[in-house]
Amino acid sequence: MKISHKTAYRIDCGDYPRYETKRGKLLWVSELYDHYSSANHCRILEDANGRFWGYSDNPNIVKIGGKL
Repeated sequence: MKISHKTAYRIDCGDYPRYETKRGKLLWVSELYDHYSSANHCRILEDANGRFWGYSDNPNIVKIGGKL
């Protein structure tokens, strides 16, 4: 499944992205933590397929669109 289709599917199911990169890529914040994210007090970001994308220590991560 293409990433655009998977993104649309997750949004249609009510799983709204919580982070948008400067280039417009929509990402979700994982509920899981690893040693690095716990030690550095940051969150794990994943793409629409659930693959690891990176870390963010931005305290202002909020849902984009949808209801809070």
